Amino acid sequence: KILPFILKIDYEEASKEKLIKRKKCLNYFLLSFLFVVDASLNSAVELMEVNLKNGKASYVQSNLFPHNDFIIMSIEMIFLICVSICLLKYKYYKHHIISLIIFIIFGIISEFFLENFENMDGTYFVIKFIRILEVGVNATFFCYQKYMMEKLYYPYWNIAFTPGIILL
Repeated sequence: KILPFILKIDYEEASKEKLIKRKKCLNYFLLSFLFVVDASLNSAVELMEVNLKNGKASYVQSNLFPHNDFIIMSIEMIFLICVSICLLKYKYYKHHIISLIIFIIFGIISEFFLENFENMDGTYFVIKFIRILEVGVNATFFCYQKYMMEKLYYPYWNIAFTPGIILL
């Protein structure tokens, strides 16, 4: 045990273990960073929308799909597809693309029927821009979680533990 230290002989597996630990720290740090950015953008949008409504928060903001904003959900689907193609190497076929286009068209039509574009001012566009950024980060966060589970073989409880600690 002492001779390698004296002769400065590297034990290859020990250096590999250090490299693996660094990669694990980097993966968990990136996961945490994506989660914090996603939560921050989400909070910023909610605060801006509450200020836009003169301080009146509503129950609708705590639902799964807060505003039935079909355009934002369509953009999220596009981001999810792009990130999953790049990161997870998934393949999408013609029928996937056709159904996505149909959903986007019906989403835009639904937005106009619901008249969600009645108060379009500068704040409206800033909120939509931040929500689009949030959607991109959110899609990257979810695909990175799946990448860590499928490609890097991290256990799912460790991946869920990281955002849980941040939320705590």
